[in-house]
Amino acid sequence: MLFLLNTFLGFLVAQLYDVFTRDKNSINTPEKFNLIFFIKDTWQKIVVSLFLSVTLSLLVWLNVQDFATLLGKDWTVLNNLVYAFIGFAPEVALQFVRKRYGLLRSNREDV
Repeated sequence: MLFLLNTFLGFLVAQLYDVFTRDKNSINTPEKFNLIFFIKDTWQKIVVSLFLSVTLSLLVWLNVQDFATLLGKDWTVLNNLVYAFIGFAPEVALQFVRKRYGLLRSNREDV
């Protein structure tokens, strides 16, 4: 189950990326980082991202031989990094979609 730990660590790195790249000058965000505001504002994205990350990790883990064939024989050297990337990628993709198209945004009046 170490692959899930790597998936969550990749997800955590993506969350930190979101926090550090936020627009501090926006009128919609607090001047100083507020964890409660962040969770209330992004909870939908977090839930979808965790679901995608865990599902993709389980899919790769359950089909490891097929995945190894797809990536090549030496992929096992990067095995744990693959799971970290799986945790990172859906979150970053959803951050892009959220910022670009406004999907998975909460109602700011509720936050």
